[in-house]
Amino acid sequence: MSRLYQWFRLANGRFRGHYREIMARQNHTDINASVATVVMWGMGAAALFFLQDVVLDISDHLSKQEGYGAGDLLHLVFEILSVALLASGMTLLFTYLRQLRLRNERQSQVLRSLREDFDEHVRFRFEEWGLTGAEADVALLLLRGASTAEIAEYRKCSAGTVKVHSHNLFQKAGVASRVELMGVFLDEFIEVGMKAEPENAVN
Repeated sequence: MSRLYQWFRLANGRFRGHYREIMARQNHTDINASVATVVMWGMGAAALFFLQDVVLDISDHLSKQEGYGAGDLLHLVFEILSVALLASGMTLLFTYLRQLRLRNERQSQVLRSLREDFDEHVRFRFEEWGLTGAEADVALLLLRGASTAEIAEYRKCSAGTVKVHSHNLFQKAGVASRVELMGVFLDEFIEVGMKAEPENAVN
């Protein structure tokens, strides 16, 4: 196996590794957002309960024109503090949820980039070379490291047909072998595969 082919397979592995890592991070972010949303609504319900109790307590004392004893006053202060703390907690959770949504959007953008940018570049090259549908299929399978026999089995054709398609696409691409075809895409492949690194470093 040539060194260039080994490098290409390594880039392929790193690309897929970044993709899986970002997918896992996105799923983890979704779970955190769901849990935070449930907690925030729970805190909101508790805050409304305490707030209602405070309002009713104050209204009752005002209507009866009664003062507060030490115990009643301490209870009222506790409820007011509870409402304030719950409101603060809801504000912090809302901010956290907003950050999670922004992070999820960034991760989705990276995933779209990993899925689409390289595929778009490959399609552009194939169109630029004028490959037929069959030649494009063979080229993609060659880039994925499939052997002639594997391509023939996948496309339900003979190995000779695969070799003819390979020869034709090599001519159109201006290369002489599978390794040179891989070399055409190697730099772009590595560049797309590394796009996730700055994002992961920030997060």
